[in-house]
Formats: sequence, C-alpha cells, structure tokens
Amino acid sequence: MKRKLLLVAVPLVSFTLFNFVFKVRAEPGLRSYFDKLISQSNSSLIEEGRETFRYATFGDEAWWGGQLQLHKAIEGSKFGGVGPGLSPAEALAAGLKVDVDALPKKLQEEIKHGKVNLNDPAVTLALLSLNPVSKLIICIRLDW
Repeated sequence: MKRKLLLVAVPLVSFTLFNFVFKVRAEPGLRSYFDKLISQSNSSLIEEGRETFRYATFGDEAWWGGQLQLHKAIEGSKFGGVGPGLSPAEALAAGLKVDVDALPKKLQEEIKHGKVNLNDPAVTLALLSLNPVSKLIICIRLDW
C-alpha cells in the first residue's frame, strides 16, 4: 500500500514543484538586471571571438611560414620573396578574410573610392602591417 502511495505521490509532488518553479516570474527590475548581465556576457564572447579570429594561429605558423614558406610567395621577388607576389585582390579572390573595421577610417574611405591599387603586391605588404587580416596571414607574418 505504501509503495502504491509513493508511486502516485512522488510524480505528483515533482510535477507540482516543477510547475511552481517555472511559473515564477522575475520582477521587472530583476529581469533587466539579468538582461544586462547577459548582454555583457554576449559582448565579451563576441570580442573574444574577434580576437581569436584575428590572432590565434593554433601553431600553424610553423607549417605556413616554415615548411611552405608562404610568406615568400606573398612578398614576391621585388620584396625579397619569390614569384610575382600576392595582390590584395588576389588574396580576397582566394578567400582571405579581412576585418575592415581594423583598418583606419581614412584607408577604408580611400579603398571605397578606388584610391588604393588592390592589384599591387606592395599594397598587400602595407596592409599586413595593419593587422586587418585573418590568422592565416598573421601566422605568416610571424616569420618575417
């Protein structure tokens, strides 16, 4: 008899407590406090992700810069590397990701108005010094 009572009572009590807990609403002031905490946390996570995107190499620099010597192909023979070099237009066509917000505003405007030659490998090297690019190029730059 006690066992049957427990089999009925435990789920009933659990269900009642579950409903009570999840139907309780936070007061508006408390809710806005939690919303603020969540927003701060989200902003922090976005910034951490941005930093990872820009700078984390995960040890790849030894492969790209060491074994492949990719930085020499980017530089081109005119700047101490090999071949014709890599222009910004070619890098973008190959899938390079650029964080435009990392560029100075004046340069953003000059690019927007066609005042920067995106077909010149020298421009690639100048842009690399500003760190607006993804980890692939950053890890290549570590060897320069």
